[in-house]
Amino acid sequence: KDSVPFWVRVNSVKLITPDGATVLVHSIEDITERKRAQEHIQYQAGLLENVSDAIISTDAQFIVRSWNRAAEELYGWAAQEAIGKPLTEVVPTSYPYEERGQVLARFRADGYWHGEVIQNHRNGTPRCILSSVTLLKDGAGNPDGAVAVNRDITERKRAEEALRASEAHYHTLAQISPVGIFQTDPQGRTYYVNPKWCEISGLTVEEAVGEGGWLDAVHPDDRERMRQHWQEATNLQQPSLTE
Repeated sequence: KDSVPFWVRVNSVKLITPDGATVLVHSIEDITERKRAQEHIQYQAGLLENVSDAIISTDAQFIVRSWNRAAEELYGWAAQEAIGKPLTEVVPTSYPYEERGQVLARFRADGYWHGEVIQNHRNGTPRCILSSVTLLKDGAGNPDGAVAVNRDITERKRAEEALRASEAHYHTLAQISPVGIFQTDPQGRTYYVNPKWCEISGLTVEEAVGEGGWLDAVHPDDRERMRQHWQEATNLQQPSLTE
């Protein structure tokens, strides 16, 4: 009557009356709430299938219950192959920073665990994974399973390792360099000097690092000129040379 639409299920039955007449009996059931629940479930399922992180749910014994598309791409197992198998069989996992027993104990106690793990692709290739696992409970509060959100950080870890190696290489070269090297922040505060710089300036590392830093080693007659030169070089963001 108020023009608000709603979902109904209509069931029609043909009946023959005692006098031989044919009638149709219709029953109408309001199923609006059920349809909304189905649409919500379908919406959530669509989200799980389209997110970039692998989302995996298991029962209390860590048997796989669900496996989204991102999990298929990350681990190489199709959903129909993974579901029903023990998670350890599908995704061999090692913990680089903690013992497995410690992780499980903390997970059961806190109901949540977040950290880095090493997991293998189906072909045996190891991947660095950032994993967030949440304990699921039933209506009575008993453990009912778990859901994990896993993100592949392999390339990020490789980049971090390469950066650390590059920094270590640079530090070694700077330490043995025959020329003095110092580094400053954009405000001119010195935060690194190499041994040769200390030898040239006569300053200790403690004296050279800080607010004054490298300017303390410059003759007072040249100090203002060097300060201006440093500012110009900083603004130009390119190599500069002065005497």
